[in-house]
Parts: sequence; structure tokens; C-alpha cells
Amino acid sequence: MDSEAAGARWAQQLEQQQQLQRARAAPWDPAERVEVSAEFASMPTRTPVHTFTVNSTPGMWDMVHLIRFISETKGLFIRGPGHMRHMPGAQAS
Repeated sequence: MDSEAAGARWAQQLEQQQQLQRARAAPWDPAERVEVSAEFASMPTRTPVHTFTVNSTPGMWDMVHLIRFISETKGLFIRGPGHMRHMPGAQAS
């Protein structure tokens, strides 16, 4: 029984050493790596939701600036001196 367990441990250690050798021998340049499975190669790449290209189209910024201009013209969103301007009697320092 002990010899079987020792043999299994030895086989496991040998497999781990071979995996390390394969990892060290793998090229570091991603262009040189070969895809192992076509299943992973055919999957579409995931794009983060909050990316610059998604959230900043040229027309969007035109609309933002137009809304700001109209709001300032009507007297909305005018900044006062200090963050407590809305409170009567509060002095900005």
C-alpha cells in the first residue's frame, strides 16, 4: 500500500516538474503563442462597459456643452462663492 502511495506521489511530482518546464519553455511574446483550442479562439473579446470609445462620441459632447450653455443663459447652475451659498447667513471663507 505504501509503495503505491509513494509511486503516486512521485508521478504527481514528475507531472508538476514537467508542467513547470513547459511553462518556462513557452514563448513570452503573445504573437508567438499558439491557440490550444479553437473554442477559445472563436470567442469574441469582451469590451468593458465604461470605455472611452463607448461613452464619448463626438455628438455627445456637443449636446453636453449646448445644455450647459442654455442652463447658464437661463441662470441655472451658476456657482457662487463657497459651497454653502444656499444657506442664508453662512459666510464663505
